[in-house]
Amino acid sequence: MEDKILIILSGLPGSGKSTLAKKLNDTLESVIVSPDSIRSMITGERYDIYWKRLFPSAEKLVKSLTIEVCEELFKENINVIYDETNTTKADRVTFLKLAKVYGYKVYGYEVNTPAIECKKRRAEDNKGIVTQRWYDVIDEMDSNRETMSVSEGFDRILEEYSYEDKKKKINKNTLL
Repeated sequence: MEDKILIILSGLPGSGKSTLAKKLNDTLESVIVSPDSIRSMITGERYDIYWKRLFPSAEKLVKSLTIEVCEELFKENINVIYDETNTTKADRVTFLKLAKVYGYKVYGYEVNTPAIECKKRRAEDNKGIVTQRWYDVIDEMDSNRETMSVSEGFDRILEEYSYEDKKKKINKNTLL
């Protein structure tokens, strides 16, 4: 029997996490779980970076739904790609522990696109938000960023993916 896998992505907004998630999903039979998608389903709009500050109780609902979705997928032995910024250990711990309860291998995949490149991308596609606000969010996340480590409970940290590696092919052997 093949290992059940949770891949936790980590990176700044605009770093390419969602693009990487789609590439990984093409290689690994899995489901992408994205809190941004859950927020969009609730609001009926594209993700708004003011959401967390305006609706803190709604953000708790998003987190709760994300955990519930992951747990249901784990119960069904489905591989999961968790597509969220996950820039701190605190962001990752719940999902690491939950996956281990269900016997999953947990791989971390850091998307280390430089903050300046992330800002450039947000200026090009600002999702309807003032560009300066994105810059502030990216700077704050970048300054508080904690590198993934096997000491957190990851089975493996996969090779870093940066904007220069965008066209790199991903195959299942790279993942396992």
